[in-house]
Amino acid sequence: MKEGFVFAIGSFFFFTIIATLHDIGASIMRKTFGGFVMKRILAAISRFILVTLFGITQTSCVMYGSPSADYQFKGKVMDEGSLPIKDIRVTVKEMPKNESSFILETTTDASGNFKFEEKVIVSDFPEKLKVVFEDTDGPDNRGEYLKDSLIIGSHQVEKADGWYSGGYVSDDIDVYLKRNEL
Repeated sequence: MKEGFVFAIGSFFFFTIIATLHDIGASIMRKTFGGFVMKRILAAISRFILVTLFGITQTSCVMYGSPSADYQFKGKVMDEGSLPIKDIRVTVKEMPKNESSFILETTTDASGNFKFEEKVIVSDFPEKLKVVFEDTDGPDNRGEYLKDSLIIGSHQVEKADGWYSGGYVSDDIDVYLKRNEL
């Protein structure tokens, strides 16, 4: 009870001092060149008082994190003859699309492999994801390939804790793209 009373009195005096400094500063600012210098001095004094008396910093009012999850997924993209295709854009999208949807993108390497090891901002990791495979370099890779997509599942491998929604993986896949014969 006594601590609450002391805190209330301290708060009252603190805000009285701030209001007085503000009033004094406002009258001085009108008399100086635009008040720029005085405004900066008052801001510094206010920060000093907040930090020393109450331990309040400017960042203490900001949320310290965002809901996130770790996600891993890898695979290989090949043509119909099982030859790897490089430079295929692989896009992973949340299904169904929510307000906090995420989109991940990468391209395949010279061996046709792709890999995602990402931290995504999401409160609830989706059970289903849409993966899109798209040839972006035209005929440079032994011809042009048709765009394809598939729906994959994800499963949790690491337990959620606080803001951390957990770790999720999707099973590795092999994808075979068809050539565009046009």
